[in-house]
Amino acid sequence: MAKSGIGHADVGDELTKAEWLNEEGHELVHGNSFPASPVERQLFYRDDEHKWYVYNGSSWVDLTAGGGAPPAHASTHQDGGSDEISVAGLSGLLGDAQTPLAHKTSHQDGGSDEISIEGLAGSPAQKAQASGLASLNASSKVAQQPASITDHLEDTPSNGETTKAPTSNWAYDHNADKDAHHSNVITITFVIDGGGSAITTGEKGHLEIPFACTITQVTMLADQSGSIVVDIWKDSYANFPPTDADSITASAPPTISSAQKSQDSTLTGWTTAINAGDILAFNVDSCSTIERVTISLKVTKS
Repeated sequence: MAKSGIGHADVGDELTKAEWLNEEGHELVHGNSFPASPVERQLFYRDDEHKWYVYNGSSWVDLTAGGGAPPAHASTHQDGGSDEISVAGLSGLLGDAQTPLAHKTSHQDGGSDEISIEGLAGSPAQKAQASGLASLNASSKVAQQPASITDHLEDTPSNGETTKAPTSNWAYDHNADKDAHHSNVITITFVIDGGGSAITTGEKGHLEIPFACTITQVTMLADQSGSIVVDIWKDSYANFPPTDADSITASAPPTISSAQKSQDSTLTGWTTAINAGDILAFNVDSCSTIERVTISLKVTKS
Protein backbone atom coordinates (compact mmCIF):
# COMPACT_ATOMS: atom_id res chain seq x y z
CA MET A 1 0.00 0.00 0.00
CA ALA A 2 2.90 2.35 0.55
CA LYS A 3 3.46 2.49 -3.22
CA SER A 4 -0.04 3.90 -3.75
CA GLY A 5 0.60 6.77 -1.41
CA ILE A 6 -1.73 5.42 1.29
CA GLY A 7 -0.26 3.50 4.21
CA HIS A 8 -1.57 1.82 7.38
CA ALA A 9 -1.26 3.24 10.81
CA ASP A 10 0.92 1.32 13.23
CA VAL A 11 -1.51 -1.20 14.78
CA GLY A 12 0.98 -3.74 16.05
CA ASP A 13 2.29 -7.01 14.69
CA GLU A 14 -1.07 -8.22 13.37
CA LEU A 15 -3.61 -6.46 11.15
CA THR A 16 -7.15 -7.51 11.79
CA LYS A 17 -10.04 -7.17 9.36
CA ALA A 18 -11.59 -4.55 11.55
CA GLU A 19 -8.40 -2.57 11.57
CA TRP A 20 -8.18 -2.91 7.78
CA LEU A 21 -11.66 -1.55 7.31
CA ASN A 22 -11.27 1.19 9.89
CA GLU A 23 -10.69 4.56 8.17
CA GLU A 24 -8.65 5.73 11.12
CA GLY A 25 -6.23 2.87 10.48
CA HIS A 26 -5.03 4.45 7.20
CA GLU A 27 -2.82 7.48 6.57
CA LEU A 28 -1.54 9.36 3.51
CA VAL A 29 2.15 9.09 2.62
CA HIS A 30 3.67 12.56 3.13
CA GLY A 31 6.86 14.40 4.03
CA ASN A 32 9.18 17.29 3.19
CA SER A 33 11.04 15.40 0.45
CA PHE A 34 10.01 12.94 -2.22
CA PRO A 35 10.42 9.23 -1.39
CA ALA A 36 13.10 7.14 -3.04
CA SER A 37 12.31 4.64 -5.81
CA PRO A 38 8.79 5.86 -6.63
CA VAL A 39 6.55 3.99 -9.06
CA GLU A 40 4.15 5.36 -11.66
CA ARG A 41 0.80 6.62 -10.27
CA GLN A 42 2.30 6.88 -6.77
CA LEU A 43 0.84 9.77 -4.73
CA PHE A 44 2.81 11.91 -2.32
CA TYR A 45 1.90 14.97 -0.27
CA ARG A 46 4.64 17.58 0.30
CA ASP A 47 4.15 19.01 3.78
CA ASP A 48 6.60 21.85 3.14
CA GLU A 49 4.78 22.92 -0.03
CA HIS A 50 1.23 21.92 0.92
CA LYS A 51 0.77 20.25 -2.46
CA TRP A 52 -0.18 16.85 -3.87
CA TYR A 53 2.17 15.21 -6.39
CA VAL A 54 1.87 12.13 -8.58
CA TYR A 55 4.76 10.27 -10.10
CA ASN A 56 4.30 9.92 -13.91
CA GLY A 57 7.03 7.39 -14.38
CA SER A 58 9.84 9.93 -14.83
CA SER A 59 9.10 12.91 -12.59
CA TRP A 60 6.81 14.20 -9.85
CA VAL A 61 3.94 16.27 -11.24
CA ASP A 62 2.18 18.97 -9.22
CA LEU A 63 -1.51 18.04 -9.12
CA THR A 64 -2.53 21.48 -7.92
CA ALA A 65 -1.33 23.00 -11.20
CA GLY A 66 -4.07 21.34 -13.20
CA GLY A 67 -2.11 18.41 -14.45
CA GLY A 68 1.37 19.94 -14.25
CA ALA A 69 3.27 22.80 -15.87
CA PRO A 70 3.25 22.88 -19.69
CA PRO A 71 6.47 22.02 -21.48
CA ALA A 72 8.75 24.80 -22.69
CA HIS A 73 7.01 26.40 -25.67
CA ALA A 74 8.28 30.01 -25.93
CA SER A 75 9.12 29.49 -29.60
CA THR A 76 5.44 28.92 -30.43
CA HIS A 77 4.63 32.45 -29.26
CA GLN A 78 7.57 34.12 -31.02
CA ASP A 79 7.70 35.67 -34.50
CA GLY A 80 6.62 33.03 -36.99
CA GLY A 81 5.61 30.52 -34.28
CA SER A 82 2.47 28.40 -34.39
CA ASP A 83 0.88 30.53 -31.65
CA GLU A 84 2.51 33.87 -32.42
CA ILE A 85 1.68 36.74 -30.06
CA SER A 86 1.41 40.28 -31.52
CA VAL A 87 2.67 43.17 -29.41
CA ALA A 88 -0.14 45.26 -30.86
CA GLY A 89 -2.61 43.02 -29.09
CA LEU A 90 -1.02 43.43 -25.67
CA SER A 91 -1.89 46.07 -23.11
CA GLY A 92 0.27 47.77 -20.51
CA LEU A 93 3.94 48.77 -20.60
CA LEU A 94 6.67 46.49 -21.90
CA GLY A 95 9.19 45.30 -19.37
CA ASP A 96 12.20 46.46 -21.40
CA ALA A 97 12.90 50.00 -22.59
CA GLN A 98 11.93 50.31 -26.25
CA THR A 99 13.68 52.49 -28.85
CA PRO A 100 11.12 54.09 -31.20
CA LEU A 101 11.48 53.34 -34.89
CA ALA A 102 12.89 56.09 -37.10
CA HIS A 103 9.99 58.38 -37.97
CA LYS A 104 11.34 61.92 -38.33
CA THR A 105 9.83 62.28 -41.80
CA SER A 106 6.37 62.06 -40.26
CA HIS A 107 7.11 65.25 -38.27
CA GLN A 108 8.69 67.19 -41.15
CA ASP A 109 6.99 69.57 -43.55
CA GLY A 110 4.18 67.70 -45.26
CA GLY A 111 4.56 64.61 -43.03
CA SER A 112 1.67 62.64 -41.59
CA ASP A 113 2.36 64.08 -38.11
CA GLU A 114 3.83 67.47 -39.05
CA ILE A 115 5.13 69.63 -36.19
CA SER A 116 4.62 73.40 -36.40
CA ILE A 117 7.28 75.76 -35.00
CA GLU A 118 4.48 77.93 -33.64
CA GLY A 119 3.30 75.04 -31.53
CA LEU A 120 6.64 74.53 -29.79
CA ALA A 121 7.61 75.99 -26.44
CA GLY A 122 10.71 78.11 -25.92
CA SER A 123 12.06 81.49 -26.94
CA PRO A 124 12.13 82.80 -30.53
CA ALA A 125 15.88 82.13 -30.59
CA GLN A 126 15.33 78.48 -29.70
CA LYS A 127 12.56 78.17 -32.27
CA ALA A 128 14.80 79.79 -34.87
CA GLN A 129 17.51 77.23 -34.17
CA ALA A 130 14.94 74.43 -34.52
CA SER A 131 13.80 75.72 -37.90
CA GLY A 132 17.33 76.32 -39.16
CA LEU A 133 17.17 80.15 -39.19
CA ALA A 134 20.86 80.77 -38.61
CA SER A 135 20.35 84.53 -38.92
CA LEU A 136 18.70 84.62 -35.50
CA ASN A 137 21.03 83.71 -32.69
CA ALA A 138 21.38 84.15 -28.95
CA SER A 139 23.15 87.50 -29.35
CA SER A 140 20.63 88.95 -31.79
CA LYS A 141 18.48 91.70 -30.34
CA VAL A 142 15.51 90.58 -32.39
CA ALA A 143 15.79 87.10 -30.84
CA GLN A 144 15.45 88.31 -27.25
CA GLN A 145 11.64 88.55 -27.15
CA PRO A 146 11.23 92.35 -26.94
CA ALA A 147 7.81 93.63 -25.96
CA SER A 148 7.83 95.53 -29.23
CA ILE A 149 10.13 94.98 -32.20
CA THR A 150 11.18 98.63 -32.11
CA ASP A 151 12.22 98.42 -28.43
CA HIS A 152 15.57 96.97 -29.46
CA LEU A 153 16.14 98.86 -32.70
CA GLU A 154 18.67 101.68 -32.84
CA ASP A 155 17.87 104.98 -34.48
CA THR A 156 21.34 106.53 -34.32
CA PRO A 157 23.65 105.35 -37.13
CA SER A 158 27.41 105.24 -36.66
CA ASN A 159 29.52 105.67 -39.75
CA GLY A 160 31.61 102.60 -40.56
CA GLU A 161 29.68 100.11 -38.44
CA THR A 162 28.44 97.08 -40.36
CA THR A 163 27.50 94.64 -37.56
CA LYS A 164 24.86 96.55 -35.62
CA ALA A 165 21.33 95.24 -35.12
CA PRO A 166 18.61 96.43 -37.53
CA THR A 167 17.36 99.95 -37.00
CA SER A 168 13.88 101.33 -37.39
CA ASN A 169 15.23 104.18 -39.55
CA TRP A 170 17.04 101.93 -42.00
CA ALA A 171 16.86 104.28 -45.00
CA TYR A 172 18.62 107.06 -43.09
CA ASP A 173 21.15 104.62 -41.64
CA HIS A 174 21.89 103.20 -45.07
CA ASN A 175 22.75 106.64 -46.39
CA ALA A 176 24.70 107.66 -43.26
CA ASP A 177 26.67 104.41 -43.30
CA LYS A 178 27.22 104.30 -47.04
CA ASP A 179 31.00 104.58 -46.73
CA ALA A 180 30.99 101.29 -44.82
CA HIS A 181 29.24 99.28 -47.51
CA HIS A 182 29.60 101.33 -50.72
CA SER A 183 32.89 102.43 -52.21
CA ASN A 184 32.80 106.04 -53.38
CA VAL A 185 36.10 105.69 -55.22
CA ILE A 186 35.84 104.98 -58.95
CA THR A 187 37.87 105.63 -62.11
CA ILE A 188 37.00 107.65 -65.20
CA THR A 189 38.81 106.14 -68.18
CA PHE A 190 39.54 107.56 -71.65
CA VAL A 191 41.49 105.75 -74.39
CA ILE A 192 43.35 107.47 -77.23
CA ASP A 193 44.31 105.18 -80.14
CA GLY A 194 46.51 106.20 -83.09
CA GLY A 195 45.22 103.34 -85.26
CA GLY A 196 48.64 101.68 -85.62
CA SER A 197 50.63 104.90 -85.82
CA ALA A 198 52.02 107.33 -83.30
CA ILE A 199 49.23 109.40 -81.79
CA THR A 200 48.81 112.80 -83.39
CA THR A 201 48.24 116.06 -81.52
CA GLY A 202 44.85 117.70 -81.06
CA GLU A 203 41.54 117.17 -79.32
CA LYS A 204 40.61 113.45 -79.17
CA GLY A 205 37.14 113.36 -77.62
CA HIS A 206 34.79 114.16 -74.76
CA LEU A 207 33.20 112.53 -71.69
CA GLU A 208 30.14 113.62 -69.72
CA ILE A 209 30.47 113.06 -65.94
CA PRO A 210 26.96 112.41 -64.50
CA PHE A 211 27.94 112.80 -60.85
CA ALA A 212 29.84 115.25 -58.70
CA CYS A 213 33.30 114.07 -57.68
CA THR A 214 36.86 115.09 -56.86
CA ILE A 215 39.92 113.95 -58.83
CA THR A 216 42.58 112.40 -56.55
CA GLN A 217 44.97 110.75 -59.02
CA VAL A 218 45.76 110.41 -62.74
CA THR A 219 47.36 107.32 -64.32
CA MET A 220 48.64 106.90 -67.91
CA LEU A 221 49.36 103.48 -69.47
CA ALA A 222 50.88 103.28 -72.98
CA ASP A 223 51.25 100.42 -75.45
CA GLN A 224 55.01 100.99 -75.65
CA SER A 225 57.75 103.19 -74.31
CA GLY A 226 57.65 106.78 -75.55
CA SER A 227 56.53 110.24 -74.57
CA ILE A 228 53.13 111.93 -74.52
CA VAL A 229 51.43 114.94 -72.89
CA VAL A 230 47.63 115.10 -72.64
CA ASP A 231 45.79 118.16 -71.35
CA ILE A 232 42.27 117.89 -69.85
CA TRP A 233 39.67 120.58 -70.28
CA LYS A 234 36.40 120.93 -68.36
CA ASP A 235 33.24 122.96 -68.84
CA SER A 236 29.50 122.71 -68.25
CA TYR A 237 27.12 121.16 -70.72
CA ALA A 238 25.66 124.61 -71.38
CA ASN A 239 29.11 125.91 -72.43
CA PHE A 240 30.08 122.87 -74.55
CA PRO A 241 32.60 122.42 -76.06
CA PRO A 242 35.42 123.05 -73.59
CA THR A 243 38.48 124.86 -74.86
CA ASP A 244 42.13 125.19 -73.88
CA ALA A 245 41.06 128.08 -71.63
CA ASP A 246 39.10 125.50 -69.60
CA SER A 247 42.18 123.38 -68.75
CA ILE A 248 42.09 121.88 -65.25
CA THR A 249 45.73 120.65 -65.18
CA ALA A 250 47.54 124.01 -64.81
CA SER A 251 51.26 123.46 -65.49
CA ALA A 252 51.19 119.73 -64.61
CA PRO A 253 49.24 117.92 -67.38
CA PRO A 254 49.38 114.10 -67.42
CA THR A 255 52.74 113.18 -68.95
CA ILE A 256 54.74 110.10 -69.92
CA SER A 257 58.39 110.90 -70.57
CA SER A 258 60.51 108.21 -72.27
CA ALA A 259 58.56 105.51 -70.43
CA GLN A 260 55.45 103.38 -70.78
CA LYS A 261 53.49 104.63 -67.77
CA SER A 262 53.09 107.46 -65.30
CA GLN A 263 51.04 108.25 -62.20
CA ASP A 264 50.45 111.49 -60.32
CA SER A 265 48.51 111.91 -57.07
CA THR A 266 49.94 115.35 -56.21
CA LEU A 267 48.07 117.15 -59.02
CA THR A 268 49.82 120.43 -58.41
CA GLY A 269 47.63 123.39 -59.43
CA TRP A 270 44.84 121.17 -60.72
CA THR A 271 41.17 122.08 -60.53
CA THR A 272 40.07 118.76 -59.07
CA ALA A 273 36.36 119.41 -58.45
CA ILE A 274 33.91 118.15 -61.08
CA ASN A 275 30.22 119.02 -61.02
CA ALA A 276 27.51 116.60 -62.09
CA GLY A 277 26.96 117.05 -65.82
CA ASP A 278 30.38 118.61 -66.58
CA ILE A 279 32.04 117.72 -69.86
CA LEU A 280 35.73 116.67 -70.02
CA ALA A 281 37.78 117.04 -73.21
CA PHE A 282 41.14 115.29 -73.81
CA ASN A 283 43.70 117.10 -75.94
CA VAL A 284 47.10 115.66 -76.98
CA ASP A 285 49.70 118.41 -76.71
CA SER A 286 52.59 116.26 -77.93
CA CYS A 287 53.45 112.59 -78.60
CA SER A 288 56.30 110.44 -79.91
CA THR A 289 56.36 106.66 -80.55
CA ILE A 290 53.29 105.84 -78.42
CA GLU A 291 50.38 104.53 -80.52
CA ARG A 292 47.82 103.89 -77.80
CA VAL A 293 47.38 105.32 -74.31
CA THR A 294 44.80 104.88 -71.54
CA ILE A 295 44.13 107.79 -69.19
CA SER A 296 42.46 106.93 -65.86
CA LEU A 297 41.20 109.58 -63.46
CA LYS A 298 40.72 108.23 -59.94
CA VAL A 299 37.88 110.17 -58.32
CA THR A 300 35.88 110.18 -55.10
CA LYS A 301 32.15 110.69 -55.59
CA SER A 302 30.61 113.42 -53.50
